[in-house]
Amino acid sequence: MSLVLIAICGIVLTPMPEPMPALSSLYGQHFGCMPEVRDHYDGDLVAAADLPSYFPSEPALWPILSEDRVGGSEYKQLVRAGIKPGIMLPADALSLFEPDTFMRYRRAMHDGAIPVLAMSHDNPNEYAAKATFAAALGLRPLAALVDDGWSDNLLALPAGSYLIDHRLSTGYRGLPLPPRENVLGDSRFYFTDSTAARGGGYSMVINPIISNKSVPAIRYPKLGVTWQYGDAIYTSTAEGLDTSIQGHLVAVGTLFSVPIGLFFSRPWPDILSLLGTSISWGSLVVGGSLLLLLTIAALRRLRRS
Repeated sequence: MSLVLIAICGIVLTPMPEPMPALSSLYGQHFGCMPEVRDHYDGDLVAAADLPSYFPSEPALWPILSEDRVGGSEYKQLVRAGIKPGIMLPADALSLFEPDTFMRYRRAMHDGAIPVLAMSHDNPNEYAAKATFAAALGLRPLAALVDDGWSDNLLALPAGSYLIDHRLSTGYRGLPLPPRENVLGDSRFYFTDSTAARGGGYSMVINPIISNKSVPAIRYPKLGVTWQYGDAIYTSTAEGLDTSIQGHLVAVGTLFSVPIGLFFSRPWPDILSLLGTSISWGSLVVGGSLLLLLTIAALRRLRRS
């Protein structure tokens, strides 16, 4: 992809791919200037990450914690401060069958934490399958983290809240989403990174560093996301999951179909490890059941005698 110089309100940015039309329209909406391509520029160039500092705004953020921090010290600090953080559902959906993992997420939701599920705009079907599976387990997502950056293709997805990941690990090097609440059609799109946007504005921040002495202004996004899996349509909001009877039946079916698909897509060493874990848990369940039956039988004998 060729790189070009982009000017916004006279500010010329370092070379990047030409921005897509829908993304450009958001700059016109918030800053009053549409991005323009420059053939050349002899002055100092501005890094894309520094662009928001030229349009300062009151800072606010919503913290999101990665899977490994759910239930950890950062999570407890946020909950103690009365904050309901976002929590990333596991990338490996099969791990939700592990009792420790499942209970950790259930406890977090009881504390008010809000599930977020990662997706790729190039593969929304995988998101739909995992979201349906999570919903069947009572862990329905309320937002989608788009982990490969912005694409105008997102406008073709059902209405929802989409958090656009700008971390370096995503590989996205295009024009950043304005750190505002960006509304296009029936969907909302939010700037997301490992730090808040420079110059303030509204950011979703993954694993933020929050001092005990100063808690930043917290603002929750409008939550809710819709997806389609097969012929069933699901709408997850703070009030609950809205779907048809067929949708509920399909969701139950994912408890079998999704794990089987994920299971056979794993490398053999992982499959053997998972089998070993499953056998261990199965043995514990069978052993516990037998012990319970023996205890009941012994108590009955004692009563008879």
